[in-house]
Amino acid sequence: DQVSEDQQSLQRYSHDQCNQAAEAAEAEVAETAAAVEENANWGWLGLLGLLGLFGLAGRNKKTTVVESRRDLEPLSRRDVVS
Repeated sequence: DQVSEDQQSLQRYSHDQCNQAAEAAEAEVAETAAAVEENANWGWLGLLGLLGLFGLAGRNKKTTVVESRRDLEPLSRRDVVS
């Protein structure tokens, strides 16, 4: 009986240590994330995104002639100024 009680006690102690270690790690991760977020400047990412959108807007543009003008007279020799 004493051995099983000692094993249970050891398991509880081990479990408590594991919980404490997990809580400490969670607090450290949260602190690190807050520090990174505080010092981060994400404006450059927005500017890169806008540049990409402007680049996409200029792609695949085709120029088509809607109306042709055939009513123009060809130049004669008299119209050319020397």
